[in-house]
Amino acid sequence: MRNPHAGEPFTDDDQAIAAALEEVSVPALLCSLVHMTGDPAWIRGDIRPRVAMSLDIQSAIPAGERAEVRRRALPAIAAYRDGGCAPHELPRELLQEMMSFLGCQPVEGRLAGLYFDDLQFAGGDTSAITWGDDIPAEAKTAAPVVVVGCGLAGILAGIRLRQAGLPFVVGEPLPGRPGRRGEPPVTATRSSPRTTGASSTAGSRSCVPTSPRSSTSTACARTAGSTPPLPG
Repeated sequence: MRNPHAGEPFTDDDQAIAAALEEVSVPALLCSLVHMTGDPAWIRGDIRPRVAMSLDIQSAIPAGERAEVRRRALPAIAAYRDGGCAPHELPRELLQEMMSFLGCQPVEGRLAGLYFDDLQFAGGDTSAITWGDDIPAEAKTAAPVVVVGCGLAGILAGIRLRQAGLPFVVGEPLPGRPGRRGEPPVTATRSSPRTTGASSTAGSRSCVPTSPRSSTSTACARTAGSTPPLPG
């Protein structure tokens, strides 16, 4: 069965792919190419992120190097498309190296465990609430929850509360900032166990998605040492 967190298969032609590559984060692209090809050389070459900061999605990689990565990426992505868009299963050690590559520092110990739990590479949700059916409906109804903020933490809280079957409201108190990442306006979302998991929305759009993957943070860090060039 296809990993539910894998990207959807696509059939775009090479020209459309080339146009899309002009807009992507090159560090993230390099990691995606490892998933697409199974080849770790993409993150072990001379072209690497210089800094890890959310305000610069290119991680200070010079324009010439970004263009070279895009040039090499196009045939690899076309081959992935033509092969049915099946990503490679990668060993944990390589996934951890990719986290370190993105963050420009080692990811180890408890931090690595946090990222693996968050990213759920195997396609599951190990933090899903499974005890909801053990709580009487009367107890759930008597324990309504208010979540303040429709950022990623608020969205994930709504997912877990829905899994537990608890009535809740997720509200955004800051006009123009719901979702924190350019999302459309959100006022509040209400959910009740008496509606069998359905929700009613006050405002223009629900901010509670159906999958915890919406809350996934990007892993960060890096492994030092000299490495071979990008595959040509």
